[in-house]
Amino acid sequence: NGDGRANLLTDIAAPIVIDAGQGIGSAQDYLTVDAPELTRATATQGDVYLRMLRAVAGDTIEALQGSVMVDAAGDFTYAEVSAAGDLSVASQGTLHIDNANAGGDARFDAASALTLGSVGAGDALIANAQGAVAIGQARSGGGAKLDFHARGHAILGRDGGHSGVAIRFIGLDHPDLDPGHDLDAA
Repeated sequence: NGDGRANLLTDIAAPIVIDAGQGIGSAQDYLTVDAPELTRATATQGDVYLRMLRAVAGDTIEALQGSVMVDAAGDFTYAEVSAAGDLSVASQGTLHIDNANAGGDARFDAASALTLGSVGAGDALIANAQGAVAIGQARSGGGAKLDFHARGHAILGRDGGHSGVAIRFIGLDHPDLDPGHDLDAA
């Protein structure tokens, strides 16, 4: 880390597994990955900081006792991303996660479409996309907020959170929605 070059580099889709005891990367120096697949990245203690230089897919990224921060230069497709602390995933393409969980805040930013099958946050849940946003199920801690910002269709399948959760659709740019009125949900 620290030399400005990719730390993991491959042109073939081969399984890459990182198991670390004290964390992966740092806030000042993300681990840089230039590979089409990062199968699993797990930190048993500490945080996970990953910078993906291209479209990437894999099974799991997790910090069992820390936070996860991911910055992807292309599409990002994962089965599970989880953190005991905060979780942040930003993609310059589409962002697709089947199951995402954070003990603290969870934030997802996509330059294109954003799809979350099931997402849980202990505190705030924020989803921003320049394309459509589709969330199958969203859960958050009591009194937390769910903020969604989409430039296309916005679909929220089910809010499985606690009562008192404020759901806001911010800046939805879609002709079927009137941003001047409240959205009723059953």
